[in-house]
Amino acid sequence: MNVSQKHLMVLLLAKNSGERFFADYFGKFDFFFRDEPLKQEYYCRVHDDLKSYENYQKIICIDHPYRIVYKEFLKNSDINWKIKTNSLEKQREDFTFWFDRIFYNDIDYLNDNCALHQLSFLLSRDFANLNAEFIIKKDTYLQDLKNLPFFDETKTNQKLDFLLQPSMDYQKVISESQAKKIFYFFQDYFNKFGFDPFTFTTEELTKQEKVNFIHS
Repeated sequence: MNVSQKHLMVLLLAKNSGERFFADYFGKFDFFFRDEPLKQEYYCRVHDDLKSYENYQKIICIDHPYRIVYKEFLKNSDINWKIKTNSLEKQREDFTFWFDRIFYNDIDYLNDNCALHQLSFLLSRDFANLNAEFIIKKDTYLQDLKNLPFFDETKTNQKLDFLLQPSMDYQKVISESQAKKIFYFFQDYFNKFGFDPFTFTTEELTKQEKVNFIHS
């Protein structure tokens, strides 16, 4: 657990939320994992022992589910998609192959097996069950950090800012049917944190199209 005894706070990091940046930042404010200050390569994602910290304030760092899923694909791909040697169609094909192995129709299996290493990124969904005093989203991280009582912008590591760039590249890859499956799985998370489920596309959806997406 990432804990500050000085501030009586616990820091909870969702996977693919810019963890290295936040660990580096909060480590400068007396947040520790075990006996060492947090660092960009030293932090904890586990948050299953919160009962020991019932009287501590909670800080959670999260990101949009579409970006969480897409980033996990990039991490697991054998291809460096930043190098423009493969077509967008190729990336869509590879993403679909990877996606279908995870988000197939047996949602009950996903619900029961999120703890598996290859599915651990799906545990971000459980953040919807947490109540936190401070919520930091990748899209608005600087504004959100300013709500902390110890905020100091001079201590943000500018070299790690790239970890928090809210890229919308997933819009080019994720299909509507895939977005629906992600939305269905993360629905409580979408609702609690106010993420827009319609950002899978750059097109402006009609009211009826939005209704169909949510309810079909």
